Amino acid sequence: MSTPRGRMCWPPARQPSILRRLIPRNDFPPHSEDASIPQPRARVAISPTATVLVAEENDGSRVAITRPLQNAGYRVVEAATGAGALRLAKLERPDLAILDGLPDLDGLAITGRLRADPATRSLPILFISRVSEGGTAQARALEGGADAWLPHPPDPEVVVATARALLRVSRAEATLHAHEARTRMLLEQVQEHAIFLLTPDARVASWNEGVRRALGYDEDEFIGLDARALFTPEDRVAGVPEQELATARATGVASDDRWMLRKDGTRLWASGATSALRDHGDQLAGYAKVLRDLTETKRAQDALRDSQHRLQIAVSTARLGSWDHDPSTGAVTWLPGTAALFGQPEGAFAGTADAFLDLIHPDDRTRVREAILTPDLEAERGLEFRVLRADGAVAWIYGTSQAQPESPGRIARVVGVGIDVTEQKMSQERVQLAAKMQAVGQLAGGIAHEINNQIMALMGFTEFLGTSLPAEDARQNDLAEVTKAAKRVAFITRQLLAFSRQEMRQITTFTPNTVLSGMEGLLQRVLGSDFACLLELDPRVDAVEMDPAQFEGIILNLALNARDAMPRGGRLTISTGALQMDDALQQTHESVEIPLGRYVRITINDTGHGMDEATRQRAFEPFFTTKPVGQGTGLGLASVYGVVKQSNGFIWLESAPGRGTTVHIDLPVAQADAVPADAPSPGHDHQAGAGTVLLVEDENNLRDVLSRMLVQEGFRVHAVSDAATALAALADRPRPDVVLTDLVMPGMSGWEFGQGLARTMPDLPLVYMTGYAEEEVIRRGLYQPGATLLRKPFTAPELAATLRDARLTARRP
Repeated sequence: MSTPRGRMCWPPARQPSILRRLIPRNDFPPHSEDASIPQPRARVAISPTATVLVAEENDGSRVAITRPLQNAGYRVVEAATGAGALRLAKLERPDLAILDGLPDLDGLAITGRLRADPATRSLPILFISRVSEGGTAQARALEGGADAWLPHPPDPEVVVATARALLRVSRAEATLHAHEARTRMLLEQVQEHAIFLLTPDARVASWNEGVRRALGYDEDEFIGLDARALFTPEDRVAGVPEQELATARATGVASDDRWMLRKDGTRLWASGATSALRDHGDQLAGYAKVLRDLTETKRAQDALRDSQHRLQIAVSTARLGSWDHDPSTGAVTWLPGTAALFGQPEGAFAGTADAFLDLIHPDDRTRVREAILTPDLEAERGLEFRVLRADGAVAWIYGTSQAQPESPGRIARVVGVGIDVTEQKMSQERVQLAAKMQAVGQLAGGIAHEINNQIMALMGFTEFLGTSLPAEDARQNDLAEVTKAAKRVAFITRQLLAFSRQEMRQITTFTPNTVLSGMEGLLQRVLGSDFACLLELDPRVDAVEMDPAQFEGIILNLALNARDAMPRGGRLTISTGALQMDDALQQTHESVEIPLGRYVRITINDTGHGMDEATRQRAFEPFFTTKPVGQGTGLGLASVYGVVKQSNGFIWLESAPGRGTTVHIDLPVAQADAVPADAPSPGHDHQAGAGTVLLVEDENNLRDVLSRMLVQEGFRVHAVSDAATALAALADRPRPDVVLTDLVMPGMSGWEFGQGLARTMPDLPLVYMTGYAEEEVIRRGLYQPGATLLRKPFTAPELAATLRDARLTARRP
């Protein structure tokens, strides 16, 4: 194929490289640019300083080429051989080489060597040769690496024009290479964005450092990757990659924010854009994609959104409210939720400061006016106050407000926020009540031992004195009053122990219906003829586990309280029922927290004068009473509370002035394997033989009293003051029939003494006694439930019966 004279032919290898940037690098021809970008030559300008290498064997032909170039202002270096041409190419670093016929190397060989040398790889080469038939010389020259070809002999003007064109192209390519190098360096230095090109068929054609940072790919594993691999499986199934490219082709750019995949399979939230690239003919050349990893921002936004959602739920659940007060007009604006906070119907609030204060408890209005509606400008103010709900209930609110200044010293508006803290206040009150009860309980447990010991001595010596006087002696009345006072103190001590949940108990399983039925006559007698006592007993109730005597005491105590609350007579109703405490029912018991499970509910209702809220909240406090001085100890309801709690039960009351009082008691149902013991066990024959008692008591007056009691009951007594003396007596004296020992003594305790006897004399009956509370001696390791225990103070008949029972129990096989 022939080429018109002077026309330049560009091989594919010399096309502008910007069009080849989208072609995968392994598709480049062997002699084209490799992965590294060649450095541009220093001299690329078309100026007199440009150097042209002319290699021609014939001197005349060489002169015909060099002279026009020199006349055009170019510097020309000449070579007559191929070896000389290669040497000058290295030494002179020409800007253009013109090759013609040479004796030692033909032009194609020289061209191949120049293209193989990195220093001359991009040197523009003009090949001149004679035209052969069929244009094979031209084709061979261009395919061999020449940039242009002219027939021999060339036209001088065409030579100069071709030289200028080649140098112009070389300069453009050098500029382009430099620009590409700068762009590549810039892209590689950008680490916050993944920037890369795609071929028209969506394969990756470039890479930057941001790709490694955002997507985790190195360059060699990223180039050639199908871009669909960056999308999540669900997006690939939905056709999102294809839709994105279609949008870019149609509109020029497609922006997206979506989850994408890293190399390791983890997800990143990417904000990016895909732009379509087109050539000068408006044909699609590929795509440019820019991604930014916003995963942390996305997570922060999601967390903030979740937090705001939770805050909205919390505001609704916590019953928050807010208001805006204009001091100049007195107007108060309620924001949404405030009506519910104050327990008022929506739209019922009049919107004034006076209407706001009308909803506040009278005792709190002054404080609310000063701190909430008219605070100073210095700081935010807050306080707890009570509000009167529309349903008559009293609720607690914690409110805080802040003044917004209009000018120095002048308040423009007051913004306030409130939260319902009723439940927290009730919890605090329950905690405070429990703390008070615990404190009194600790006091009771600590002094019970001494009180009981001295009461027993007092009652014992009083009884001995009474037996020594004639029955008609006037002093018998005095002794009876002493005994009555001592029993009163003993009763108060028991109430203290019951209140503090430290009273010694005899736990059995029984059904409350049976005990209540047996008490019906007693209750009627206690109440009197002006009262009606009604029992409404549900036959479906189960058995409970507690001390039946304590249960009777609870009912009797509440009945007495009810009687005092009905001075002109009335009705007392005691009912029982089965209760299954579930989640729904639990929500209705705001005043007391009752665990899920099965209970027996005992309800005691009276038609008395009732009590106000302040009295109701303090009803279970120890020593609190509304009765006149001398008519109440303030321990009745407190001891009831203690016994119920000691039995793992729950108690609360409902009352209002003029509406009577209702007390609810929930006792847990006994375990399935527990057998009710409603019928009393047959008593033992307490008239059996007396025998010898070894008495161990460290206090002299009590040892004397107990010895005289035992002798009075027909026992022989050997009394000692400590465990060591008792052990010596057991070794030296005849064996006693029963041992009676105090639990708490100096040196060896009564429990240690008794445990030693149980090992050496297991068949010897043993009875313990103490003035301490049961829980106290158990806590101190001085007693374990199950052993026979007498509580001080006790009477001589009670002592004798216990000792004889112990002897009879020991005789059983």
